[in-house]
Amino acid sequence: MKLLFKVVDIFYKLKGLKNEGKLIHPVWIDLPKNVSIGHGTWIGPFVYITMQNPKGYLKIGKYCEVNPFSVFLCGNGIEIGDYVLISPGVKIISSTNYYEPNWEIWKNPHIGGKVVIEDNVHIGTNAVILPNLKIGEGSVIGAGAVVTKDIPRGSIVVGIPARIIKRREKNENITY
Repeated sequence: MKLLFKVVDIFYKLKGLKNEGKLIHPVWIDLPKNVSIGHGTWIGPFVYITMQNPKGYLKIGKYCEVNPFSVFLCGNGIEIGDYVLISPGVKIISSTNYYEPNWEIWKNPHIGGKVVIEDNVHIGTNAVILPNLKIGEGSVIGAGAVVTKDIPRGSIVVGIPARIIKRREKNENITY
């Protein structure tokens, strides 16, 4: 099995994956040339990364952790800063389908916008991040939250839809 995963790593590298981190297989990446993984970043098993179209991309900063069963739908781009913790089962979606009542379902176009997650953010288990938003530096997204709009830096949010319940005070000893 280790040999198979080595072959997969070589395949991803040949296809243009920019990886300075560690992939724990099996990890699915459908367009490796559109993915950049920063130094010291760890991506756990059973993570699914799909571009949905040739313009999609994923940039993950340094020293991040992406836990198992997380899903990235990168149709309009996903940018993740440094020191970001993504718990198991998180879904980050930058593109979704637009539904026109008079069209056949399969003909509906993809819509959405880039998702930006700034440095030192913690995203809790099974949270969902929807398209076209920014999560500010030092924020915490609670488990199971559905983020539908921008989150200011240093916020703690929970719920469906996610709402701010508290602000994190910047500590002199902690850099974020």
